[in-house]
Amino acid sequence: MKKYIILAVTLLFLVGATSVYAIPTLWISDGIAAPVVIVDETAGDAFIGTPGVVSYVGAVGANWLINVVTGVTMPDQGTAIQAYLDLNSINQTKAGAGTISILFSEVGFLGLGSFSLNAGGTVAGVAGSSATFGAFVDPNNALFVETVGLGSLGPFGPGAFSGSGSGSYNGLVPFSITLDANIIHAGKGTSSFDFEAAQVPEPMSLLLLGSGLLGLGVLSRRIKL
Repeated sequence: MKKYIILAVTLLFLVGATSVYAIPTLWISDGIAAPVVIVDETAGDAFIGTPGVVSYVGAVGANWLINVVTGVTMPDQGTAIQAYLDLNSINQTKAGAGTISILFSEVGFLGLGSFSLNAGGTVAGVAGSSATFGAFVDPNNALFVETVGLGSLGPFGPGAFSGSGSGSYNGLVPFSITLDANIIHAGKGTSSFDFEAAQVPEPMSLLLLGSGLLGLGVLSRRIKL
């Protein structure tokens, strides 16, 4: 009986944890003007009414005039114990060179283990243009703090690109995850990308969840009896 109670309590903790999420946030900067900061479900978010999906459409600084940036994470996709973040964007410079940094961050993750990283898209077709991507964890659970690197991809470009990688985190919980994309244009042009970090299911995590469900069912049955 004691064993089942422990398993049930563990499951209730995990289920409770997955229903609690912070507010996903985008941070976009050309390094000159004030950064654009968009918080999920607040003014400036193009997807109000869809928690876990935050999007910005508009200019960034004087040169990056066309930008459509979207971040997706829990509760729309993934959970606290099965992390998933996706950052995608289209960015266009109207004249001359420029750099834009795009970050997407969320806190409250609990699942440890391996992560897969994937990126693909097109970099402006001007020699010297490039795109680089990185995924980071902060064990202090703060937005946009890049303490531990999960992995990096690139630099890519100019032209079409794709890449994949992996990383792992087995430190303190809860923790935050930040996706970081940096686009450099050597002249007028358009770049687009999709960058995601997804936690790889761990057999032990699945076993714990299954045991917890079994324990919760047995405990409920015994209480009814």
